[in-house]
Amino acid sequence: MANKYKYHLKNGKFLTLEGDGPPSDEEVESIAKEQKVELQPIETTDESTIKKPSKFEPKVDTGPEEKGWLSKAWNTISEPLTEAPSRFAKSISEYIDPEQGTSGPRAITSAGIESLGNVISGLSSPLNLATAAMSGGTSLTAKAGLPAIARGLNLGTKLAGAGMTAHGAEQIYSGETTPEKLLGGLEMAGGVMGMRSKVPSIGKSVSGETRLPTSEGNIKFSTKAEMDAARPAFNAKEFGDAEIVRQQKIEEGLNPARPNELGAGKQPPVERPYLANEKLPDLMSEKGAATIGPKANKIPMGQTILIKSGKSTPEAIKKAKSQGFEFQGLNDQGDFRFKKVTEPTVQPILESEVPAPSKKVSPVEEKISKTREAYELSRALMSVDLPFSTSAAFRQALPMMGTKNWFKAWYTAARSYGSETFYDATMQRINEHPLFKPRTRTDISKITGKPIIDKVTGKPKIIESPSFAQEIGLRTTDLGKLSSREEFIRSQLAERIPFYGKHVAGSNRAYTAFLNDLRANTLDSLIKDAQALNKADSAGGIFSIGKTTTDPLKDLTLARGIAEFINDATGRGSLKTSVGIGSKFSKEINLEHSSKILSDTLFSPRLMASRIRMLNPQTYIMANPFVRKQYLYGMLRAVGGWWTMASLGEMAGAKISKDPNNADFGKIRIGNTRIDPGGGFQQFLVLGNRMLPKEAGGGGITSSVSGRFNEFGKGYKPETRLSTGMEFGMNKLHPVLKFATDIARASERRPVQLGDRTLQLFIPIIAGDIMEIIKKDPSLLPLVGLASTTGMGTQTYEGGISDPNFIPKQFDITLSGQ
Repeated sequence: MANKYKYHLKNGKFLTLEGDGPPSDEEVESIAKEQKVELQPIETTDESTIKKPSKFEPKVDTGPEEKGWLSKAWNTISEPLTEAPSRFAKSISEYIDPEQGTSGPRAITSAGIESLGNVISGLSSPLNLATAAMSGGTSLTAKAGLPAIARGLNLGTKLAGAGMTAHGAEQIYSGETTPEKLLGGLEMAGGVMGMRSKVPSIGKSVSGETRLPTSEGNIKFSTKAEMDAARPAFNAKEFGDAEIVRQQKIEEGLNPARPNELGAGKQPPVERPYLANEKLPDLMSEKGAATIGPKANKIPMGQTILIKSGKSTPEAIKKAKSQGFEFQGLNDQGDFRFKKVTEPTVQPILESEVPAPSKKVSPVEEKISKTREAYELSRALMSVDLPFSTSAAFRQALPMMGTKNWFKAWYTAARSYGSETFYDATMQRINEHPLFKPRTRTDISKITGKPIIDKVTGKPKIIESPSFAQEIGLRTTDLGKLSSREEFIRSQLAERIPFYGKHVAGSNRAYTAFLNDLRANTLDSLIKDAQALNKADSAGGIFSIGKTTTDPLKDLTLARGIAEFINDATGRGSLKTSVGIGSKFSKEINLEHSSKILSDTLFSPRLMASRIRMLNPQTYIMANPFVRKQYLYGMLRAVGGWWTMASLGEMAGAKISKDPNNADFGKIRIGNTRIDPGGGFQQFLVLGNRMLPKEAGGGGITSSVSGRFNEFGKGYKPETRLSTGMEFGMNKLHPVLKFATDIARASERRPVQLGDRTLQLFIPIIAGDIMEIIKKDPSLLPLVGLASTTGMGTQTYEGGISDPNFIPKQFDITLSGQ
């Protein structure tokens, strides 16, 4: 058998060579050069220039030693069943950092990916699988009321945990690379957690609750008084001696100081033994809901019935009492026995207490809803932000940048990410504001014009009407319903992903809270400003210019104009706009009736609509003077903020294109990395300028790589206004439709890396931006990360075909239309 010789490399790893004798230094150097690795020279006066594992003799690996049965058994249970994740992670690691260095962003990222692959592979070892299975089984058997089995599984978990700890320590000691040692540390930590596992407590009292013990489980009551009300005093005459002892034990468990109600020397008559298999009517409905089934009214007086212990809730017990049943204790199986002693009485129901009929969802509609959520999953995952930040600030809300309410919304977003309670409190604060709180009014007859009188109460009927904000069309959102969510996050599936779903939910809360808080505070501020102007105009005086502003609470036209501005300035614009000039020569285009189709087709139709409306001169011409001023302020803030950031970048050495036909127009370009602070306006301005005649400065496309101007209709395979518009539209498609379109258009010029593109559908956009910058220029990572998570678009590309972000080409399937 040939020997193995190991030589140190500069990256901390080893170069392993095989042979009957040690190779010469020249041979080692030649092989290292072929494999593109650097050898670590030895610091000694020895003539050798290659560092050996020992300063005196090379480390010779003569192959695996013959191991005993104990070692073989240990390897069998501790080695992974599959190393596919490790190999895959290793290939990606080497692709990101071919030199496999030990420092720098690339080396750290490379080591992290390799460690992740090792961890996933390590989880497949029989030892780890057994630990996880026994840990989960401990909890399940404890909840099922099988304490002996739970304790046995817990003991197995501790033993397996000890094995994991030992294997992790061995991995730390013998591991040759950082990922291997990191895997050992994680495995050792998991083993310690397994050794410290405990059997979950069963049947213990929870603070603020009193429980009634049964043989199968516990029934929760919020208070002792509620329990006593649901469970009448023990009636000893209905039970035999065995049941008396059983009930006394239960009473002593609840209240040891309670005296024996039977009295000294009194023995109740013995009842006919109750058979466990005796079939008595079940008071519960077949589905097990906490309601009394329809059989309750047909049960004759004196009949004894059961409520199964698994269905015995406080609501079910109260319902039984209302139907004329009296509690008779428990049987040997822990079921509740009730005896019918009176006929139920029908209580009058007020009209106001009658619930609205619930709308039943058909199986077809439910299936469509689930399909829609799955379809929206990619858009929801791609829109996830970094912790305690939100992309809405410099994207949707760019026209509000720098205002007092914009800064306040940052605090709300950060707190909402970390606390669902704070988010709920924020939404409640908004909903309870007078402008957002539903209003009530007396119901008036359309025939007589008089109030409608409630026949039960004898008083005028009071009905609820929409809030003022709803009436004027302010578009706030809510996470409770998918249809009322922001258009980027219309899926709850992402929030249900184990572990990662908590971050997704926090990001969605931050995003929603930022925009809702900004909209609510801005509406309140603008209404107060308009009222102040109305009051000043009404007062007259030297500075009065006449009645120009009315009270928005009384002038709904003005109020609706304010709401439309807030919607547009926060990225949730109306799907309607006017085309033409003035009121006589213009026509309104309204696509609100197609909102659902547009939402399913485009990535963000309302954000697009808001930018089109703010760039449309008709919006300013037709607006109320007060509203027009708000639109002008908003546009100045957006453009001012955009070019202020661009100018600061230019002062720092970045390149800024001033050519509106160039895709880099107004972007901060550092090397091959572009940062777009335009908040969604830049793409529409570039498209609009390209569509202009050549004499007006348009008529073609300026390459963002070479800077050469390509006129429409000229040259080989020329671009046209139609192809440019279609390309723009396809780039705005929903992620799933964009993916399908790119596959259909795949060619040698536009190849599609199938695996990489599929993975991008389920990874946040910011993750792709970060991966691009890590590969091209890691020094820009802090800048790109900050820009991307606050809503600025980032891109890194050179001329030609762009490289994949996550999966190397050699490990992917390339579609090129053939």
